[in-house]
Amino acid sequence: MTTEITNQTTAANLAVAMQTAELYSKSDIVPKAFQGNVGNCFIALELAARMNASAFMIMQNIDVIHGKPGFSAKFLIGCFNSCGRFSAINYEEDNQEGGRCRAISTELSSDKPIEGPWVSMNMAKAEGWSTKSGSKWITMPGLMLRYRAAAFMIRVTAPEISLGLPTSEEIHDTDGFEKSRNVTPRAELSDESNPFKRQAITEKPEPEPISNLNQIAINLEADNIKVKEALGALLTLGVGDGKTPFSKMDDATLAHIVADWENVRNMVRQLAGGEA
Repeated sequence: MTTEITNQTTAANLAVAMQTAELYSKSDIVPKAFQGNVGNCFIALELAARMNASAFMIMQNIDVIHGKPGFSAKFLIGCFNSCGRFSAINYEEDNQEGGRCRAISTELSSDKPIEGPWVSMNMAKAEGWSTKSGSKWITMPGLMLRYRAAAFMIRVTAPEISLGLPTSEEIHDTDGFEKSRNVTPRAELSDESNPFKRQAITEKPEPEPISNLNQIAINLEADNIKVKEALGALLTLGVGDGKTPFSKMDDATLAHIVADWENVRNMVRQLAGGEA
């Protein structure tokens, strides 16, 4: 039914779309932004038609923040990974610029490697993302780096996937920050916010590095892998006994797992495919 919305040239098509939107608006299992709001449901139906996706799935993965709609980063990553044009997103990380990350993939039709822009903790501080109250950049920097790096790569590589919408995380990070920055008279800019003087300011100490245990937790959440699945994959790879939790492993073993995470992730997928 949603495919009829892409070209609403007749009153009949519009009527069907409005009736469908009204039905969704009366449901109590759609997110609150769509309950009782026929207009929001109608827009979700149009997005679903453009993306050839379920309208309910779109509603579950779009957030309306201060009137601005945005897709969750993990939803866009899933759309990119399943579109059939590119390999699944992987990540390249190092400790430069306070810790940085970029998303990488491959165009399947040409085997051309794709490398997204670098995103760093220094960038997060300079842009004000990590200074907002309740910022996840402080408590979960590794995951936020991956989310932002993936969003940047998708936007420059396949912008049609996001339909021009920002991610929910980007709206959280930038809404209000740009407004407060724009109303500051140029003559009153502090040295910290002045781009011509900022380079001369002594850099603040870099944040403490992420522990191997925390990095594994971040990797598990980012790749949607259960602890039991990861332990089973490690056992197959000859690491551990498949039962000892990560919290009981020594740091050398944890460091090895972090360094070899790509193989762990691939083994989880192979084992899952073998059980299917």
